[in-house]
Amino acid sequence: SMPVTKKELEQRPILFAEDEQMMREIGLELLVIAGAEPRSITVAADGEQAWQQLQISQFRLVILDLQMPYMDGITVARKLRAVEDRTACAPAHLVALTANGSDPRYHAEMMAAGFNEVMDKPVTLAQLARLLNYA
Repeated sequence: SMPVTKKELEQRPILFAEDEQMMREIGLELLVIAGAEPRSITVAADGEQAWQQLQISQFRLVILDLQMPYMDGITVARKLRAVEDRTACAPAHLVALTANGSDPRYHAEMMAAGFNEVMDKPVTLAQLARLLNYA
C-alpha cells in the first residue's frame, strides 16, 4: 500500500466529546446499543482532547458537548470548520450537545459556529441511531 502522506488523515467514524465521566459512559453505551462498533468511537474528555483528535484523524460524525473545560464546543467547532475550509476535506456532521439548546438565540449561535444540529441533553437512543447514518 502507498505510504500515507502527512496531509492524509486517518478516516474515523465517530468522535464523542463529553467532560462528565458519567455522561461519557452513558453516551458511549447508547451509541453502541444504537448500532455503533465500539472501536469506531473515539472519546474525548474535554475540548482540548477533542481538538487534538481532530488534528490526527478525519471524523465523519463529531458530537461535542458545549460546556467543556480547556476549550468549549463552539471553539472546537469553529477551529474544525476553518481547517476543513482550508484543506477542502469532506466536512464532518457536527452535533452540539447542550443543556439549554431550546433558546433560539443560542441555537442561531451554534449554527453560525458551524454545527449541523443542536441536541438537548439527555439525548435519546432514537436520536443517536439517526446520527449513526452520518458515521
